[in-house]
Amino acid sequence: MDGKIALPQLTPRSVEYIATASGPGLPIDYVTLYRVRSVPTLRQWRFDNGLWLTPFGLSTSLAGRANYDPPSLDGNISLAAKEAGSRTLDLRLGWRVTQGPTQQLKVFVHLIDQGGQRVAQRDLPPLSPTTDTRQWQSGQAFQDVQALPLPSNLSPGRYRVIVGLYAADSGQRVSVEERDSIELGYLEIK
Repeated sequence: MDGKIALPQLTPRSVEYIATASGPGLPIDYVTLYRVRSVPTLRQWRFDNGLWLTPFGLSTSLAGRANYDPPSLDGNISLAAKEAGSRTLDLRLGWRVTQGPTQQLKVFVHLIDQGGQRVAQRDLPPLSPTTDTRQWQSGQAFQDVQALPLPSNLSPGRYRVIVGLYAADSGQRVSVEERDSIELGYLEIK
């Protein structure tokens, strides 16, 4: 895989990630690029509508600079409470289409506190705010970055990061292996 094949499929956030991860004068290896700061095991998740998701891990960005806070070896992020409000949580996702979706879909990203309450959320179509997933066709694959701005009032504790899909018109979630969402990791606020 090289820049000519990969670059057209990248979102603006992905291009930003590449620019900050590679640095000046360093060659970009697109195959290993999304393994940087990834979760230890790349698990694939199958949604009931024919989409497969491969999460490539969590990272944070600050003022447009991706991968600002490195995750721990287990793939989780740790931040001081005073830093949280200036960060955006970035989720790198790979989508593979085995059956074209019949509905317009949105991705939801939720940050859940220890009491089970949602403290932050973001809902957007995969790839961009205007992507129509009904045009996706079997055999296609996409790289996506979903960004969740972190609230400035996060209390110290451990927060779960979950992601999932839902139909844009009805709000009904798409099942993923008999669940309605996937837990991608944790954000630890100190």
